Amino acid sequence: TSLSLFPNLSYVSLEICRGLRDLTLLIFAPNLTVLRVMSASELTEIFSKDKYYEQQQSLVPFKKLKELRLDNNSMLKSIHMSPLPFPCLQKIFVNNCSNLRKLPLDSTSVARGDLTIEAPIYWEDEAAKDR
Repeated sequence: TSLSLFPNLSYVSLEICRGLRDLTLLIFAPNLTVLRVMSASELTEIFSKDKYYEQQQSLVPFKKLKELRLDNNSMLKSIHMSPLPFPCLQKIFVNNCSNLRKLPLDSTSVARGDLTIEAPIYWEDEAAKDR
């Protein structure tokens, strides 16, 4: 059985968060549908690889996420260490995140054909780009 610290958390919007380096605890928010992070100047990763494995590596994040918006997070380098299925994702918006080079989308994330992506970056799973 998996631990859910934030079972009712569905919407997270963070703006101008100094000192925030990661959002790994969102692994415990299984019903998260919207994640917006703007101007978090020290944010380097959404899921810290080290903390993620310490917490609960069996949990798959973002199962219900519909919208991901990342804006003006210049230190952000990573969302997740490997491609994820994102079964409900409808929109990704990435702007002014100059160190973020890859989206962690697997080929099933975009197979549905209803995903809008506004991001000048590469795909973690190259097969996803061709769908």
